[in-house]
Amino acid sequence: MTSTQLPSLAQRVRESEWGGGSQALAAAAVHWEDTLFASRSTMDEHARRLATPGLMPPARMLRQGLAMGLSQIRYALRHLPGDFRNDLRPVNETEEWAKGMIARTTRDQCEFLGPSGAEIARILDASEGLAPGIMVEEIRRRPVKCRPVPAAAVNYVLRKVFDGAIGPVEPDPVAYTPVSQMHRATLDDGRNVLVRVQRPGIVSQLRGDARVTATLIGPLESQFSTVQEQRPGAFVELATRQIIEETDLRNEALNAVLLALAVEEIGVEGVVIPRPVPGFVDSRAVVFDDIGGRPFAPAAHTLAVDKVVNSLVGISAETGLVKGIFHADLRPENLLVLEDGSIGIAGIGTLGCFDDNTRQAAFKYLTTVFSGDFRGQVDAMELAGAVTPETDKEALVEALANTESLQPAGMFGSGGEGVMNALGQAVGVLLEHNIEPNLATIMFVRDVFQLRYLIGQIDENASVVASLLPLMQRLPLLLQEQEQ
Repeated sequence: MTSTQLPSLAQRVRESEWGGGSQALAAAAVHWEDTLFASRSTMDEHARRLATPGLMPPARMLRQGLAMGLSQIRYALRHLPGDFRNDLRPVNETEEWAKGMIARTTRDQCEFLGPSGAEIARILDASEGLAPGIMVEEIRRRPVKCRPVPAAAVNYVLRKVFDGAIGPVEPDPVAYTPVSQMHRATLDDGRNVLVRVQRPGIVSQLRGDARVTATLIGPLESQFSTVQEQRPGAFVELATRQIIEETDLRNEALNAVLLALAVEEIGVEGVVIPRPVPGFVDSRAVVFDDIGGRPFAPAAHTLAVDKVVNSLVGISAETGLVKGIFHADLRPENLLVLEDGSIGIAGIGTLGCFDDNTRQAAFKYLTTVFSGDFRGQVDAMELAGAVTPETDKEALVEALANTESLQPAGMFGSGGEGVMNALGQAVGVLLEHNIEPNLATIMFVRDVFQLRYLIGQIDENASVVASLLPLMQRLPLLLQEQEQ
């Protein structure tokens, strides 16, 4: 099918089973797409600007400085004496000690920052394979939590945004993050709905913290190799990109439409995506049809692992490689478990989007990793536009070939963990040789690692690789069907 033959978004919504033939939803989807076009097309550029050292908001600079100081004081009081008693680690094992110290103090700084810091910690937690492993482990060992906004504050926002058309929300949120939370409520026409409301004040806090963090780590990254190896600047950019999208809840509505259409057109089963309600979409609040369900985390161990894994792979790797879009924030708080064991999507604050070259490159990269084609891996990165003038491609091919964990026999001989560890090693080698993948590619790789984490919540013995391999085998046929 040529680009001139592609149906419009309105037509796709009208003709979809998910859309139910709703003319109002079709028209609203087009309106959301047109309204958000400029901001969505420049989100990567906006993230780079915001994550660049520059003028810092005074209030957030003060809060960051206070949080940093408190985290260092806590470390000095609680851990430093023991570090010296334990074989003088700060002197004898300086590099390893410094990494552990940075991980602990960063985690504590996030705690002292409040909801903004809790969101950064949440993004860190979801960035296994990209963020420093020791930092991810520290966040998972000591999660940074924040309380949801009281229901009274949620009702106040809804009255202000939707002029009293929504009845009081149920007191306890269905799901929540530091940025927003979802409650059940009723429209004035009696319809049961899910309402997502943004935490008041969080936008300015997060954007201010991004600029302050980028400004503070710039000198550290250039002067200290230990800090530079952890590439904090790249992580700040990734986190900022996610924050920009998820703090405008109009994106949540449009993302639901785009992902639901992709899921239906490919035929992904076991996934239910609620429909946004036209007329109830604002940057601060958005309303969806109520699909029922209960939180994912406490119900995960009761689920049929094969069914759920196929669903999660479907909304991430499969839709990404076939349709060029994927759910880019696969976290338990964004998922619901429905009565029949299907997965309901409670939040799509971040949607990954590939252009055609990047989509083809992602497919080629995964297949070449599994087959041990090291030159093919570099070619895939070049197709994605990630090879820089500083990259010595021959040296990179040699480095990949000399990485023991990337040899196919070693990868598959160690089971699913071997493949995931190999993927992590490959990312490290690529970055060491000046490969600069775009943010969509980084989010896609992050999704693969996050799949492993989610699947482990269901069955610690299940393997994400066992689910990805069948997809890789049938993917050429799926791609061919989409092009016809």
